[in-house]
Amino acid sequence: MILDRNAFGIWSSISKRAFKATFRRPDSSFTEDTIRDSLKEKNIGIYIHVPFCKSICPACPYVRSLWNKELADKYVQALEKEIRIYGEILGDLKLRVIDMHAGGGSPSLLGADSYAQILDCLGRYFSIDEANFGIEANPEDISKEKASELAGVGIKEISLGIQSFYENNLKVLGRRYDVGESFEAIRNARRSFDFVNIDMMYMLPGQKAEEWVKDLIMATEQDVDEITTYPLLLPDYVPMNKVLRKGTIVEQPSKNEFKRMFRSTFDILESRGYKSVELYGFSRVKEKYATVNLEMEGPLLGLGCISSGFMGSYEYQNTCSVKEYLRCLFEGKLPIAGIRNIDTKEHAIRWTVCRLFVCKGFEFKEFEQKFRTEFNEIIGRDGFGTVLKFLKFLGIIHSNENGIRLNERGLFIANSIVWSFVLNIPCRMVEEFIKTPWPLEVTIP
Repeated sequence: MILDRNAFGIWSSISKRAFKATFRRPDSSFTEDTIRDSLKEKNIGIYIHVPFCKSICPACPYVRSLWNKELADKYVQALEKEIRIYGEILGDLKLRVIDMHAGGGSPSLLGADSYAQILDCLGRYFSIDEANFGIEANPEDISKEKASELAGVGIKEISLGIQSFYENNLKVLGRRYDVGESFEAIRNARRSFDFVNIDMMYMLPGQKAEEWVKDLIMATEQDVDEITTYPLLLPDYVPMNKVLRKGTIVEQPSKNEFKRMFRSTFDILESRGYKSVELYGFSRVKEKYATVNLEMEGPLLGLGCISSGFMGSYEYQNTCSVKEYLRCLFEGKLPIAGIRNIDTKEHAIRWTVCRLFVCKGFEFKEFEQKFRTEFNEIIGRDGFGTVLKFLKFLGIIHSNENGIRLNERGLFIANSIVWSFVLNIPCRMVEEFIKTPWPLEVTIP
């Protein structure tokens, strides 16, 4: 089995049919008012993409560039310029940032001075006092000194890409660190940060469910607040997909093994004090690590090369070229490569899908607060409403006068829906936008 965009059968087909979007290069009609007028809410999230890595992992689906200190310094300057442009457009709206995080790439390659610059610039234009800033990190980057320095400039949360406590799995994934460095990074992070998450990955080539269980048990024995679990996704454009198809390395586990691993995740983590806060996130405290849900729900301001933003009534995609990203911003222009309009119905469906299949349920009053209308006024009269009725008939979800919840028997189906969407929408966007820095038009999936 290969977890590519066709791996989830009917759910892959539904993802391809249910969500079609065309991004077009901005023209003269795209103005500052387009950005301002689309924002209907005061609370926003901010995502910052740091594309640099010391090596290129064969399974990574994201846009990344080999680490270069001089280039990284220019990139931080460009980020400040991008923040200033948005700050000047949106500053008088008195927006309150509720969530901030940096992903990549390897955000942990940047030094504390770089993040001090970024946070200082953000603070000049946006209200960020109530938002915890989290960064993703590779274990080899988080020494005791580095952790202390990052925390000292205002970074409160960290997500360590542990992936596995087995050396052979790390080698298959092309990771530069070893298991000993993972343990050390967790200890260093715990000393300095308020909240520590670790990412763990399953469905690795040759992996068995029993080995995944042992990985999970070792994860629970660490002093971390949250454990996030992901299957290894392999869109067509990543090198490991091609290697697997050639038979050079052993296959990913079977579908039955996939189900066993998924069920084991809930059994092990919840029995050891980690409550399921999302389909793939398990926390032992009330809080959770900075989430990417705002990419679906909005509003989200995406900063950096390849970042996407969702401002309410439109969605945008920055250029995937680091060189073009820098050129644009040093010329005083936003680096947006593609935009598209989003109507209220699509926004409502995206919110509902995210809350139901990722967060496992929602209350109708939450929907009404978000969209200022009743759920049935938008969703109940749409084709998606019919889908929800069908899922209820199958016993996958249940609803009452208060809201809708995912049933226990629907967990693996929801898992299939979520990852088929990721492979067919965000990953397809990356696949298309990396072909050229400024495409005239991109249609997905």
